[in-house]
Order: sequence, then structure tokens, then C-alpha cells
Amino acid sequence: MKFALNYSAPAANLAREGQIAVDLWKCPDWPDMIATAGAEHPVYVHFELRVGSGKLDMTDWHRVEDLLVQTGTPFVNLHLFPCEADFQAGALDDADAVIEQLLRDVRAAAEQFGPERVIVENAPHQYPGGVILRPAVDPDVISCLVREIDCGFLLDLSHARITARQLGMNEREYVAQLPVDRLRELHLTGLACHDGLLIDHMPLTEEDWLAAEWAMARIQAGDWAEPWAVAFEYGGVGPTFEWRSDPAAMAAQVPRLRTLVTGNGRVQ
Repeated sequence: MKFALNYSAPAANLAREGQIAVDLWKCPDWPDMIATAGAEHPVYVHFELRVGSGKLDMTDWHRVEDLLVQTGTPFVNLHLFPCEADFQAGALDDADAVIEQLLRDVRAAAEQFGPERVIVENAPHQYPGGVILRPAVDPDVISCLVREIDCGFLLDLSHARITARQLGMNEREYVAQLPVDRLRELHLTGLACHDGLLIDHMPLTEEDWLAAEWAMARIQAGDWAEPWAVAFEYGGVGPTFEWRSDPAAMAAQVPRLRTLVTGNGRVQ
């Protein structure tokens, strides 16, 4: 397993100073950031592709392929993200319509790259910008979709924990129903309340460490498939992430988390 961290200027400075070590920078599909981050360290791309809206046919697949080749990124990731604005009012309660749109979109990506190169990521039911329609956060729907397309699964553990709380479910029972046998990538962050809503991309609290340790124990026990990479999604670029890019938090938590993932938190 590779250990990745969201690219940010504070993280890059810490790496240059020898205070943290990562195997990969995780970058959005922004060419300028990829070039900057990749000049000093290997990167992989996390695409901003959303499925369930019916708008995936607007994607420039040649650009996606170019970025995959340029960075050696093994998977095209898709966010399960149907929102109320994507459906007419009468279809909002039509679970079958939502599921069919999810299947169409994921199948379109699988036809472009092969299902073995596609991974779908679970989203939080409620997020700062709105609500993800219920079928897209139903673990049975997600599992059926993955098996129907024969693709892989990207588990965002924080998204799953947020969703479980919003649905009134036990966090670990919710995660256990997801297709963890198809796990290809794992994302970890801390959780905190902000403006009245539980959000991710925060430093880890002790409760978050327990969740991360539980997830890694499931992988090590063989209960879940082993992912190619585990990413700490803390830090970033721009107004959304600059206030969540504390170098002190990174210096304290990255080595400990890298040790949990790879057994080696030292800077080489």
C-alpha cells in the first residue's frame, strides 16, 4: 500500500524540511498543481468526476486518459453524487430512476477504460452544498452497482461515518455493508462540526484515530481487500482548504498515520 497526502504548500514545505514523508501527493485534476507537485515528488490524480447527474457525457475522456498516463494513476475515480437539482421534482422519490442514472454513468466510464480501471467513491448524505439522494448512499445500492459493473470501490471512511450518523446507523455496521471486498483505495480524515454541519478534511481526533485503526485492522486481517493507496485527505489549495492546512497538525499526524498504513513513518 502507498501512503498519500493531499498536496498543499505547507505539506510540501514539511517534506522539504524532512519533517514528513509520503509516497505520493494526491492532487485534483488541475494541470498546474500536478506540475508543481510532480516536480518534487510522485503524484496521482483524484478526478472531480460526479456520477448520477446524467452529465458525464460532457467529460473530455482524452484529457482524463492523458492525466492517467502522465502521472501513472491506476484508476479513474467517480463520485456517487446525484443531487436534487439533477432530477425533476417528480423523480426525486423515484429510487429506480436514480439508480438507473448511476448505472448509466458508471457504465459509460467503464466502457471508456474497462471496469477494472474504474472505482466509485461513496459520498456523505448531507454535505455543505446540499444533499446526496438517498439511493446513492444506500450500502446495498452501492454494492449492487459495483458488482453489476464489475468495478472497484473507493471507501472514504469519513464520508461513510458522516452518512451513518445522518441515517441513524452504527458507523461500523454501515461500513461493513459496503463492498469492502472490492476496496481499491481508502481515504481517511478527521471529523468536526463547522457551521452546524459535520464535515471531514479535518485533523484526526482520538475518535478518528480509532476509526482509522479499525479500518487498517480489517485490511490486515483480510476482511477487506487491500487498497493500492491510503490517502490522508488533509490540507489543500484555495479557500476551501487553506484554513484546513495547519502544518503543525500535519507534522504531528502524518508520521503516525504513515506508520499505521505502511509500518514506517520515518523520513528516508
